[in-house]
Formats: sequence, structure tokens, C-alpha cells
Amino acid sequence: MIICTGLFFLSLLASRSAFTLQPFPFVFGFVRFRGANGLLNIGKNFRALGSVSIIFGGRDCCGGKLDIGDSAIVEEGALLAPRGGTIRIGNRVFIGPGVLIQSYDDVAIEIGENVLIAKDACVFASNHQASESVKGYRDEVGKGCIIGSNSWIGAGAKILSGVTIGESAIVAAGAVVNKNVEPYTVVGGVPAKVIKVLKK
Repeated sequence: MIICTGLFFLSLLASRSAFTLQPFPFVFGFVRFRGANGLLNIGKNFRALGSVSIIFGGRDCCGGKLDIGDSAIVEEGALLAPRGGTIRIGNRVFIGPGVLIQSYDDVAIEIGENVLIAKDACVFASNHQASESVKGYRDEVGKGCIIGSNSWIGAGAKILSGVTIGESAIVAAGAVVNKNVEPYTVVGGVPAKVIKVLKK
């Protein structure tokens, strides 16, 4: 099934998925879908600036849920992958080119409002288990991830499973965040550490 609205092309490869699309008059781009039994809700004035990919289902699961709020912008090469999990993106969120947001197996990623996620950043809701007794592909364990409203995730930053980024926090470019970030805090480095505390 192909849904076309103006210059926007929504290519649906998984006919068993359910989609709710609000009117969005200013959309330019192409959204590709893969997988089955997914639930997608796109709010008003959504903009895909280039080719964006959405993947439902994973290795041992199918489905997933993706909610995108009003006036969200997703740029070229971004991949949103609720592979059996849930991704909720708030209103007026900007997702830059090449960003990966991925949730597996009933685990949720929550992104608040007015969040900026810059180029090539990654948000993971789960991680592979490390065990000396297991070789090859390891099962994933999910703890979810929360990014508070008005936060800024810098280019190339990695937000790992189980992390909560507080409201109005800033994650510097290239940082790897494996612990919670307090609101109004700037973190950077590998692993990320506090650089400064912002005034409220």
C-alpha cells in the first residue's frame, strides 16, 4: 500500500501493520517500512527531510509501537526501530541525519518535547549480555531509556540502555552515556562525566 500526501511518500511494506496519520501539510521525503504487526502514530506537521527508515519486529519477535508527536522533524538516513518494543517521541523533536533509535522486546524509549538529537547519535533501550560461558550471538537485556524534555544530544553521542537523561540536560558530541544524567547538567567524554551544571 502506498499513501501519498503532497510531496510525501509513505511506502508500507508490512500490510499487517496499523497506522494513524494526522494531517501534515509540510512534508518532504520518503519513509521506508520493514516488518509486520507494528503500530505507528504520526502527529500533525511531521517532516521527513530525506529518506527515513522505520523497522518493526526483530530476530525473535514482531511488531512494536512508534508514536511521533506533532511538528517532529526527522532527517536523512535516520533509523527508528521499535523491534518489538516501544518508542515515544514528543512534540517538536528534531532527529538529525543518521540517528539510530532502537528498542527491543517490550522495552520502551521515551523522548520528551523540544529535544534535539544531532547527527549520528544513537539511543539503545537494550544491550547484549556479556558472559564467558556464552559464545557467539548473545541475548539482549532491555532496561529502557528516557530523554527528558528540552534536552540536547550532541552529534555521535551514544545513550545506553537503562539511562535517564534529565530535563534540559546536554550530552556533548561523541559522549558515551552509561549512567543517569541529572537535569540541567552538561556531560561529555567516554564514559560521560559531568562537565558543568547549568542555571535553571
